Amino acid sequence: MAYKSLSLDKNTPPRVSKLILSVENLRFSDVHTMLRLPLKAYNLNGGCNFAIAQVLMSVIGGISATLYEPAWKDNARFKGVLKTTTRGIRNRRA
Repeated sequence: MAYKSLSLDKNTPPRVSKLILSVENLRFSDVHTMLRLPLKAYNLNGGCNFAIAQVLMSVIGGISATLYEPAWKDNARFKGVLKTTTRGIRNRRA
């Protein structure tokens, strides 16, 4: 299955859209490919589980540092980003 680009809400601010699309192009398509592993027929036996987790956590950390001020004590918005991200990943795998 070919990688399908994310569809962003039309109300997403341009700066945020640009950030998400740049991250997507560099990292999400690689994660999509890694999620297809292992491929025993080609002797590609590794599942890349830790590499996938590392890439996704790096993306989440980078986006959160860009979008949210570290001085904020309330982390509810950041947790919302995590929930939305993991929900989207689960839906894509289904």
